[in-house]
Amino acid sequence: MGCKEAYEICQHRWQDEVDYAETLRERRKLYTTLLVVAVSFGVFRIDLYVDPNHVAVINHPAAIWFMKICTIGASVPLFISVIWLYSSGQKDENTPKRASEYLELSAEEIDQLIIEEEDVSMRFKIERLRRATLGLSDGNRRISSNLKLAAVLIGSGYALLTIHLVAYILFR
Repeated sequence: MGCKEAYEICQHRWQDEVDYAETLRERRKLYTTLLVVAVSFGVFRIDLYVDPNHVAVINHPAAIWFMKICTIGASVPLFISVIWLYSSGQKDENTPKRASEYLELSAEEIDQLIIEEEDVSMRFKIERLRRATLGLSDGNRRISSNLKLAAVLIGSGYALLTIHLVAYILFR
């Protein structure tokens, strides 16, 4: 396999990682929408338990406490999921924030590439693209892991909200 074929393979892998990053971005948007929907349900409102005349809608004190515990229990994982959704997945300060930073060349490197023979120049480009692809892949893996945890937290929050709503319907 020649340098040009190796470079094309690296380009395809880079594009695959870019496409996967876009998929993760769309998944994050979906989870954010689910969080907004959970908040807009209105189950976190206190006035669900009291009508406009300040009379309790639910007369069972144990049921009221159970529903309040479910509400608080649902808000905790939903809040934590927001943190996991929007954490960068950055492992340390020395790692570039964007994988494409591995592709940047200094003026000296560009001058050196111009005067070097084509094969050496192509190998240099392949190595840069390979490092950038590995950086993007590593970031995608961390973000994917964060999104999986956020999905579990959102699911548990929704489960508790569902239990809360069922109890509200049954005891109303």
